[in-house]
Amino acid sequence: MADDKKSGGDGMGLGALLLWGLLVLFVMWIISGGPERMENKTNPLLNPPETYDDDFSVYGEGGKIQTGVEKIITEGIYKGWSLEDRINFSFLTPPNWSTRVKGNFSGTEFGEIKSQTVTLEYQYGRDINKLEFEKDPNYLVEHGRVNKRWARFVKPKNDFGDITGAYIKRNRRKQITIYTNQKLTPEQEKEVFEIINTIKI
Repeated sequence: MADDKKSGGDGMGLGALLLWGLLVLFVMWIISGGPERMENKTNPLLNPPETYDDDFSVYGEGGKIQTGVEKIITEGIYKGWSLEDRINFSFLTPPNWSTRVKGNFSGTEFGEIKSQTVTLEYQYGRDINKLEFEKDPNYLVEHGRVNKRWARFVKPKNDFGDITGAYIKRNRRKQITIYTNQKLTPEQEKEVFEIINTIKI
């Protein structure tokens, strides 16, 4: 009987100690600012992005979590743009641009992205035009990355060149080419490369 009382008393002591510990932690949280802490207001990004397409989230209205794309198309240079989400790739389009899938042949999707003045053709899949103009004196070719994927950027160097676009590669099956063969103004060229820089594969 004495042993039973002793073990019961130890249980009550442990429970009380646990409650006191939780109370101390709660008081420390309140003293340090609680829900009004500055870091909650000055660091709204849970995981800050490097580009529009990185995986990240932000606090939205009423504590709702928004995706990175939802946030980026309401602010910054992509404000008002639309997300075009395909099965294996995605990109953003400016206001007043439209997209159309023209066909899917042997695992390659063909489509276009259009404004009133510019038409971009795209090919996604395995056997696509890779814009290999490194040895062509009529083109300026540069290599870089689009959303962490290797890319070849192409634009005319003189009046004999007419292709402006990019080839982006993830692997042999996941690659995309997007280009136009129209002569572009500097403003149109800038917008085309802004679209290209939003592609994710």
